[in-house]
Amino acid sequence: MTDHILSIALTFSLLAGGTAAIGSELFTSQGKTAAPVAVAVITLPTIVVTGKRLAPTVVASASRSGEPQRVQ
Repeated sequence: MTDHILSIALTFSLLAGGTAAIGSELFTSQGKTAAPVAVAVITLPTIVVTGKRLAPTVVASASRSGEPQRVQ
């Protein structure tokens, strides 16, 4: 019984503390503006992938005859 009460108190305390921390950060950061940061942007060349499909392969499947089925 005591552990249930302590876990409820701990959960409530964590929620209240998190709410207070987020609220104080929202109210204190309104007057501050971040300095602009120069960011280097790199553009890579376009890549084209080409390929062709190999011959059909045997894939594991459940069949009544016990023979593997070919999938295309």
